[in-house]
Amino acid sequence: LDKSNTMFWAIVGGFVSFYLLFDRLIRVFKVKNYSSKHVLVTGCDRGFGRDLVIRLDKMGFPVFAACLTEDGRSALSEICSGNVTTLILNVTNKESISEALAVVKQILPTETSLWAVVNNAGVLSRTGPSEMCFHEDYVFACSVNLFGVIEVSRTFLPLLRRSQGRLVLITSIAGRIACASAPYCVSKYGLEAFGDVIRREVSRFGVSVSMIEPGFFRTEIINEESVMSAIEEG
Repeated sequence: LDKSNTMFWAIVGGFVSFYLLFDRLIRVFKVKNYSSKHVLVTGCDRGFGRDLVIRLDKMGFPVFAACLTEDGRSALSEICSGNVTTLILNVTNKESISEALAVVKQILPTETSLWAVVNNAGVLSRTGPSEMCFHEDYVFACSVNLFGVIEVSRTFLPLLRRSQGRLVLITSIAGRIACASAPYCVSKYGLEAFGDVIRREVSRFGVSVSMIEPGFFRTEIINEESVMSAIEEG
């Protein structure tokens, strides 16, 4: 009888421990108080960036939507609520990044309010065999997809450190499998390496780094007209 009681309470204790652990994990991944968590998203003129801003806006997040062009900024402003602050940002230009930082700091209620930075801005560059790709194609792809992301991350990291926020890098399956043009793959492989390194560096400060690796989606980055134009220019 004593052994049966011991086994019974051991099972009950095990279930209780499992429930408490499961509940704790669920709470860790559940986001609350959207209205106090500001998010910066780059590359919002079109595609994933634009769709993400619209989605976050509907959920109630205050968003800084960074667009490359005035047309993109204006179009996004027209369809979003006042929770979305649109701004111009060229991720290849350090001065433009500094200006974006100044705008964000001016609007943030506190220096611990920037909850996330989503590095979404990216380009495809020339597609085709490596023999058809020139030095300039590699420079163009890396300046946006790699160096631009690095500079934006470096610039906004102090704010993320204060808020113990999260840094999100939109990479690509082409950063793991060489399935696209060489310039694009090179830039995305480099971004994967940067993400792995910085994740280890900032984890001690409570900052998380996530990499999202989309596959082949029909967004404006693979617009047939622009792709064919790039091929013909070669």
